[in-house]
Amino acid sequence: MNKKIPTILAQNIKQRRLDMGISQEQLAEIINASRLTIAWLETEKRWISAEMLERLASAFNCQPYELLQDKTPSSDQ
Repeated sequence: MNKKIPTILAQNIKQRRLDMGISQEQLAEIINASRLTIAWLETEKRWISAEMLERLASAFNCQPYELLQDKTPSSDQ
């Protein structure tokens, strides 16, 4: 199944945030954004700038491209 990049990005942001055990508000504070921005990113209501992608990657201690990779198991077996 091929997901669209905005869907993958939204899922990865939310999953990494939850894995860190932090709220949307806490993540927003870390990356100098609003809680609403995080909520919009997690629900695909807003696209992301390259700068924001870099800040999120830094907060999650990963490379920006990793936030765009689909981590769900493939059903093509």
